[in-house]
Amino acid sequence: MQINVKRNIIIYFFLMAVCAFFISYLSENKVNAFTVKVFAVNMLIVLGSCFYRVQRFYWLTFSVLSVFVLSVLCLREFPDIDMARNNIINSISLVICVINLMVMLPNFISNKYWRVIIAISTWGCTLFGAALFWIYYFSEKTWLGHDAILAIMQTNSGEAGSYIQTHINGYILLLLLILFIAFFILCRAVYYDGGIVLRNKLSLVMLCIFIILNLLVVGYTHNKNYYLEPFWDAYKILKEYKQFRASSDMRNVMINKSEILSDDKDGLYVLVIGESQTRAHMSAYGYDRQTTPWLNTISQDENTLVFTNAFSCHTHTVPVLSYALTEKNQYNDVDATQAASLVEMVKAAGYKVVWLSNQAQYGVYETPTSVIADAADEKIFISDRVGSSRYYDGALINVLNDINMTGKTLLIVHLMDCHVDYVDRYPSEMSVFSEDNNVDVYDNAVFYNDVVMKKLYENIMSHSNFRAMVYFSDHGEDVEDNLGHNSGNFKPVMAKIPLYMIFSPTYVQKNGEIYRQLLKAKENMFTNDLIYNALLGVMGIHYRVNYEPWNDLTSSDYDNNEERFLTLHGKVMIKDIK
Repeated sequence: MQINVKRNIIIYFFLMAVCAFFISYLSENKVNAFTVKVFAVNMLIVLGSCFYRVQRFYWLTFSVLSVFVLSVLCLREFPDIDMARNNIINSISLVICVINLMVMLPNFISNKYWRVIIAISTWGCTLFGAALFWIYYFSEKTWLGHDAILAIMQTNSGEAGSYIQTHINGYILLLLLILFIAFFILCRAVYYDGGIVLRNKLSLVMLCIFIILNLLVVGYTHNKNYYLEPFWDAYKILKEYKQFRASSDMRNVMINKSEILSDDKDGLYVLVIGESQTRAHMSAYGYDRQTTPWLNTISQDENTLVFTNAFSCHTHTVPVLSYALTEKNQYNDVDATQAASLVEMVKAAGYKVVWLSNQAQYGVYETPTSVIADAADEKIFISDRVGSSRYYDGALINVLNDINMTGKTLLIVHLMDCHVDYVDRYPSEMSVFSEDNNVDVYDNAVFYNDVVMKKLYENIMSHSNFRAMVYFSDHGEDVEDNLGHNSGNFKPVMAKIPLYMIFSPTYVQKNGEIYRQLLKAKENMFTNDLIYNALLGVMGIHYRVNYEPWNDLTSSDYDNNEERFLTLHGKVMIKDIK
């Protein structure tokens, strides 16, 4: 191992200066930018160059990989996300040591062709991992957080295809071209100039020490950095989802042991879950376009209550329904994996539960929503494929007549509603607004939802045992700026949702106290993680274990203090976005 001491000293201090500038820029802290980690990892860089047959190969490969991967950290600056200085240093240290190991791995192979094959697999993973952050930023203009990773992991082929069609752009294509060119240059370099040279036993010992030190740094920083942090957070949540499924038998035992009473002996209740609908585009809530003529009309009926201050607890479907359909909410400390589900509680009260959905039955990973739906007595998914439904929501109405809804029944209807791509959510004859822009097609989807809800209500109310229908949307949508409902680009409109309830005369007559309480609560603050409490209250299901009257909209003890209401699972106060 030959070492040019003078050159390496110059390189070392140059790298120290670059690291100091980078850390100071990202953390806005120009004092004490040097730490033991910075000294150590830069020493590893210089030491690593000494093992290669052609040192310029190492500097080329290391520079290309490290510059591209480290550039990802700058993305957190653009949306102005706070960055902790220690995590920045950990992130830089992790990247340097991982790249040191990735560059070295294929160079242990003497055969040029195998060296290129291993380089393609290892370096490709490194570059693609970093490219994910850039691609997501170019499509969403924000940092790739765990919410986005979970949304990606829980999507299906149809939704993925629709997302790619609507979000691919020139920046992404240019990035992919640059990656391809860089990858070609690196593969050519490893073919002609790659390879490690060990001239004596001391070289072998130094190589072993080099590898061990890099592994130690990776081990120390693997869960305290900005690159892996969103993936670790997503993994923890997926683990909770799995535990939720595993705990279902235990929850049912606990529920059946508790005293659950039901006031209604023969009632049909309907819960409709909307998708991506914001009240900001509903004429029933003051929007200047007539997008909800049916709701406008029926809202004048004394048996219809339209709630004006309803918000979502998150802006992604799975986090919302994981709370909305279980006793877990933002305001209690119930373990999410042990939280009783709405379906479990209603079944324990003697109801038959029917789950009717136009959503895909399965995504890539099982979620609490799929577990909750699976507990229903009857499950009907009209989509005949794993992927985004090819049916309009109106197709659900045709299925209603085939469902036996006599006796005590809860019908849960899960719509596609206004999910992207908006133009796929309504038939062409329902295009009442010109389709010149994003707002037009979204408003057409809202209008069609109003038509579907009218038909659904007319069918349901024809049943003699009909009692009440509750509609809420999982989250809103930013249509004007085409931001969808990405929590990384959170805007208030993403949390502003519709909530309305329609009661039969029979229900109002029998449950006058509950109706009057809800009438008084029309303008109360509400987040949809409290749907569990509200619907059990509407259905007259009484339970002693974990009952929270302050979270029950039907209770006179409901806490309407605006200071307590939150969204994004506790990260944002509702009073700040009203």
